[in-house]
Amino acid sequence: MTGTSGTSVAENTFNHFAQVQSFVSEQGFWIKEYSMLDMLGQLSCLQRLSIDADVAKSLLADSFVFVLGLTQS
Repeated sequence: MTGTSGTSVAENTFNHFAQVQSFVSEQGFWIKEYSMLDMLGQLSCLQRLSIDADVAKSLLADSFVFVLGLTQS
């Protein structure tokens, strides 16, 4: 990424989710974070791909999904 854009990704990341929320809010949006473990029951691919639920839980334990929406004015 740095080679293509000339911008360091490491130097331009957010350190905390609160920083992300603040930035997104300043841009006129809202953001909500969901743990993938909370979403596990909604994944239809596990059975189709023969993925054991316990394996999926261990793989997704530290993963999140983010929903971004436009703030109504």
